[in-house]
Amino acid sequence: MPDDNLSSAKPDSERERARQVLRAAGLLTELGPNLRKLADSTVRLEDVQAALARAGGKTLSEIVLEQRGPKT
Repeated sequence: MPDDNLSSAKPDSERERARQVLRAAGLLTELGPNLRKLADSTVRLEDVQAALARAGGKTLSEIVLEQRGPKT
């Protein structure tokens, strides 16, 4: 059964549907003006991935799985 808050919207794709669900749950928001000023839209994904690879340590996925704890 669809959520009443989302049933009126017609998502263009599964990605958009996921964004709508996350936004409705309060888990996705837009950047505020201060963060928008700090964001560098000229950085390429490859550059970010390379910088993270050089940093070493655990991957984000590993950290998330650790914080979730054991499955029961």
